[in-house]
This record gives sequence, structure tokens and C-alpha cells, in this order.
Amino acid sequence: MFQIQRMAEERLWFIFLWTSILATQAGPAGRNYFNALDIRKFYRTRHPIWCLQTTERTQYTCKVDVTRIITRDYVIFSRLYYWYIAKVNNTLEGVFQTGEKKATNPDRMMVHFPKIMFTETEQVQYESTDSHCGVFLISSIAGTKHLELRVWNVSVHRVDRKCLAYFHFMAHKTRQLYKVLYNNTCQRIIQ
Repeated sequence: MFQIQRMAEERLWFIFLWTSILATQAGPAGRNYFNALDIRKFYRTRHPIWCLQTTERTQYTCKVDVTRIITRDYVIFSRLYYWYIAKVNNTLEGVFQTGEKKATNPDRMMVHFPKIMFTETEQVQYESTDSHCGVFLISSIAGTKHLELRVWNVSVHRVDRKCLAYFHFMAHKTRQLYKVLYNNTCQRIIQ
């Protein structure tokens, strides 16, 4: 009996969350207009992009991307993080790709070290209306997948609620635990 009640509660939670996400996307005529996911728009900023939370099992903290060059086809960025106590700074290239043939904006990028083969695909799954928050699915060439909640530096202390809820919903749906990577001392890594 308890298990049936719990399943019903989970379904209600799912319906509530999904309905609230859809309701925020309603246009003036009541039709639903979904934000076109655009990873290029997300990375077209001078603000550092923080990975606040991840479902990846890792020992790093304070992961941040800083855009250096962005074009229509690719982005060059620095990815900084602490591995235990050592600061790591990698220069990476992300080549933008469109997931669906009908899509007009790229929703993913193939990430690699310059002049070296691709290491992973990063695909935006959800993006806030102001593009300051996104939920990303990271797929490595080894076949592992994990989620990341990324935000612009200006939003690090006031994360879009719907974006955060979507990340937690997807982590729960995929039965993955998440880890918080960001804390207030992380700002030192970009100074």
C-alpha cells in the first residue's frame, strides 16, 4: 500500500513540475512556445559559466568555463577547476552542432582539446528564458553520461528556479545523485 502511495506521489510531482514548466512557456494566445535551445547563445557571454551541480562522480570542484573566442561554428574557452587542491586550466574548443534537422540553432557542441580528437558531447537540455542557466547532458566518448547545472556568473547566487527544478527532476528521473561543485571560495579561481 505504501509503495502504491509513493508511486502516486511521484507521478503527481512529475505532473506538477512538467505542468509548471509548460505553463511558463505559454504565448499570448495560450499556445506553448518552447525556447529554442541554443548553446551558442549560452556561451556568447563575457561572464564566467559555472557548473553549480553535477551528477558526475568526480573529485573536482569549482568548475568554470570562460569564453575566449566565439564564432558561428565554434567556441574556444578555458575550463578551470580544482582537482583536489591543484588548479587545472585547460583550453578547449567546442564545435557547434544542430541535433535535429529542423532545428535552426545548435543545441550541442563537440568538445575537444585543440587539434586533438573529440572527448565529449555537451548538449543543452533546458535553458532559462534569459539564457543565464542551463541543464546540460554530457556524453563522453567512453559512453558515460551525466548532467550538469550551469549558470552565468551574474546568476550564481540567484539561480532560475525552473532551471534548478528541471536539473533536480532529471537527476531524479535518471536515478543519479548530484554533487554541488560551487561554493563562495570558487570565485578565486578566475582572479
